[in-house]
Amino acid sequence: MKLEIGLFGNPNCGKTTLFNELTGGNRSVGNWTGTTVTLDIGHFHYKKQAIDLVDIPGIYSLFTHTPEQLTGCEYLLNYHPDVLLNVVDSTNLERNLYLTTQLIESGIPVVVALNMHDAMQEQGLFVDAKKLSELLGAPCVKISAAKGYGIEKLLETIMAVVKNPSLCDSDRIVNQFSPEIREKLEQIVAQIDDESVPEHIDRHWVGIQMMKEHWQGELPEELRGQGDAWETAISEERYRIIGQIVDQVIKVSPLIRRRQLSEKIDAVVCNRYLALPIFCLVMFLIFYLAFGPLGNALNNAFEYLFNDLIAGWVSAGLTAAGAGPFLSGLIIDGIIGGVGAVMVFLPQLAILFLCLALLEFSGYMARAAFITDKLLSKFGLSGMSFIPMILGFGCSVPAIMACRALDNKKERLLTMMIIPFFSCSARMPVYAVFAAAFFADMQYLVIFSLYLLGILVALLTSVILRPKIMQKEKPVFLMEMPPYRKPVWHCIWSSVWVRVWDFISRAGTIILLASVVVWLLSNVNISFQMVGTDASILSSIGKFIAPIFSPMGFGFWQIAVALITGFMAKEAVISTLGVLYASAAVPLSAVLTSLISPASAFALMVFVLLYTPCVATLTAMRRESGSAKYTLFMMLYQLGVAWLVSFIIYHLINLFI
Repeated sequence: MKLEIGLFGNPNCGKTTLFNELTGGNRSVGNWTGTTVTLDIGHFHYKKQAIDLVDIPGIYSLFTHTPEQLTGCEYLLNYHPDVLLNVVDSTNLERNLYLTTQLIESGIPVVVALNMHDAMQEQGLFVDAKKLSELLGAPCVKISAAKGYGIEKLLETIMAVVKNPSLCDSDRIVNQFSPEIREKLEQIVAQIDDESVPEHIDRHWVGIQMMKEHWQGELPEELRGQGDAWETAISEERYRIIGQIVDQVIKVSPLIRRRQLSEKIDAVVCNRYLALPIFCLVMFLIFYLAFGPLGNALNNAFEYLFNDLIAGWVSAGLTAAGAGPFLSGLIIDGIIGGVGAVMVFLPQLAILFLCLALLEFSGYMARAAFITDKLLSKFGLSGMSFIPMILGFGCSVPAIMACRALDNKKERLLTMMIIPFFSCSARMPVYAVFAAAFFADMQYLVIFSLYLLGILVALLTSVILRPKIMQKEKPVFLMEMPPYRKPVWHCIWSSVWVRVWDFISRAGTIILLASVVVWLLSNVNISFQMVGTDASILSSIGKFIAPIFSPMGFGFWQIAVALITGFMAKEAVISTLGVLYASAAVPLSAVLTSLISPASAFALMVFVLLYTPCVATLTAMRRESGSAKYTLFMMLYQLGVAWLVSFIIYHLINLFI
């Protein structure tokens, strides 16, 4: 029989690292009944025992203010996990124990993983895990998920609690509440209908939650409408108890430095005058690494691998096997030409992913959110919106899903609607091809300018749409600042590999399919007879649409078709051009420079930056916003903005250059 463990923790506590350490990447995704947020479910074995590990999104409490908090409560109520594993950041114990006390009160056995124990020691701090276990009423184990320390002992403790749930005491915290709070709580508990509460849930936990709006009807009349005051009183009691506990279990080394390294670094990077210039410099250096001499050298190596070596070997093999022109064209021009046109940019993307992972794991990304809060507030957003925006540079789908962390529903919707303007990694092959062909000496500057343009258009869109969505509401930004941490390389490599593999898998599925379909449709007519490219089905479609792009100087049917396939995946723009302009004698870059001007090339990159995102992003937006109307509006709005901005930029370049 499988055991089920619910994994809870604050954001930035190392929960995901522990999840990966335990499951080894063996996971599936579940849309569980009763929950509104997709959950990761990991699978592993310990001493022949099969275990499912359910990763609940990071939350600070179980009061239902956000979809993640609501999901946590619904999971506790609707399912019956054998044990809850609560990951706690030992370096910020007081803040993390707020959620811990709520989990303990639920009545489900809890094991507390005191993570980042090594970082705590570096700060000159020591936690008495045995004493903490006694005061909380739940076993506590010191671990370091990043270094694999304490994992065996943690699993042994979990198994011991599963066999003997009495090792946990769900009333230990509640019994320390003040007499006034206890009296009111018991009054509420007395009103609870036992049949409406699952047997595995403690009545005191339900009593605390019942003061929220959706349970108001079951309360005595004199207690109704007191939800906010009740939550404040409970929170104050909880922090009072936690403060007393922390004072008893934390020991401070006399050698601890008064001012930690994080504070010294923040004095510079979060300085009111230096913060934004430093942030811009950091981002510029990342682009220089990815698209400067290093990235170009790696790109050239991959281009030689695909276009010369692999294509040459396959061509020789097909010739030796006596393959006909149809099969040879499909494999060489369709598959290798299309997929290879995208894959050659893998090294540059890997460098970009590596740099972003370093910023994320070091703790600098949290500072970036803080730094940009004042700027974003001028556009109707908060620093909390910055996190999904940064994720949008990788992929718009998880970025839109990350908007769930925003407490304000209207800010959440507004952020989702501007995220597609932040250039995702799928657009990078398009920039790389055109920048290398037309702006070889300054391609990293050109690509950096596109990212800045996307941010500018996103912020201007926020100004335009905010009055319609948020009226006079002003979002509030509260965020816990994690300490700076040394790179944990196996965690960073894992993060980079996940993103690189996603790119490779897309090239092997969506891009491969698109390349084959494009090649077939560009070589047959409506009667499915082999014809020249100019008489094909695809050319008829492209020629019908191409005039729309003529005012920007790229009104060619091949480019029009490439932009259509870009709706499936933005990388498909280049794979399509690679198929349609396939030539063993002339590389794609040379074909493009003979067709369009540098002004048209830049305008085309701008259009790709701003026009409607891929189908997966639109699907995510529809699901997360709950509105087909908003999704359709944004799709049309982005098309209009892309055409208008690229038109203006094309004519401005021609006017001044």
